[in-house]
Amino acid sequence: ISENDVGSYGCLVLARRALSPTFAEVPYDCSRMGRSLLVAELSPPAATGRVAVATTHLESLNNPRLRAMQIRIARDALARFEQAALVGDFNFDSSQNFGDWLPRGHRRTMPPRPERESSDREADGEFRPPAVRRAALENSVLDLVMPDYVDTWPALRPHEPGLTFDGASNPHVADAEERMRYDRVLVRGMEPVAIGMLGERPNAPPMERHEVQQGDGTAAAALVPSDHYGLCAVLGLRRL
Repeated sequence: ISENDVGSYGCLVLARRALSPTFAEVPYDCSRMGRSLLVAELSPPAATGRVAVATTHLESLNNPRLRAMQIRIARDALARFEQAALVGDFNFDSSQNFGDWLPRGHRRTMPPRPERESSDREADGEFRPPAVRRAALENSVLDLVMPDYVDTWPALRPHEPGLTFDGASNPHVADAEERMRYDRVLVRGMEPVAIGMLGERPNAPPMERHEVQQGDGTAAAALVPSDHYGLCAVLGLRRL
């Protein structure tokens, strides 16, 4: 068990004791929302080199510059591992930017998400990614900063959208038109084998409960647990 404090907000990694995990938290000093990177270093039997699985929650709202900085920090923190996975809520989609689903004339009706002013860290010249123009796809930052990582969902299921934040099916999403693939499993040095979603209810009306059978044979109402659907991936490791 790591020595990190457990608070009311943050990321969590559960790892089998047999993998001899060690944990480290890498702060995003540029974050204004307390975001960070949580890294679990693992020791799978016969695996080649060091293996890490890291999870993160990148800056929310209209903050593409801060997310670009955080992705760079995550990349650098994982560079020493021969095999690495970066997973979590990236807060941008792979095919559209936030608000692109709205008619152009109606985008002003969205809640205000002003671009933040540059932080002191940026002013010190440590890293200042180029400003993302409105027409540019934010997802392109992954090709620029992490070109050696594979996005597992499109690699294995290229003809499925993989919408983990889906207002059309998830009752916790306020805007029915907001249908985005915010959540990712990126891998380097590993082989993507399989990936699927958790917590969704295929073909169910957005506000309709359904029943599941419990161990004692009784039925209980099942609800979508979050505004994000989860991802479950199987990854192949390089072995000795």
